[in-house]
Amino acid sequence: MPNLLPVDGERLLLPAEPLVVDAREIVELTKLAEPDAILRAAELYRGEFLADLKLDAEEFETWRRQEAERLRATAAHALSLRIRLDDE
Repeated sequence: MPNLLPVDGERLLLPAEPLVVDAREIVELTKLAEPDAILRAAELYRGEFLADLKLDAEEFETWRRQEAERLRATAAHALSLRIRLDDE
């Protein structure tokens, strides 16, 4: 069985290949700009990124807020594209 969560010193490494990450999928699907991909991207967005995860680490919280805003903007763009596609 492969080690899915390898540790490197004080870091926990998450290999990208065996994981499906909805945030990454939203961005990639939106880039495709195809009707089915846009619909799927809009369906995947379920609210603020890691909203319930609270860590006492300002650097993490700054990163989390930036990612939340980026994903919110991407999801809004996907919804806007979907509306345009529906109107065509």
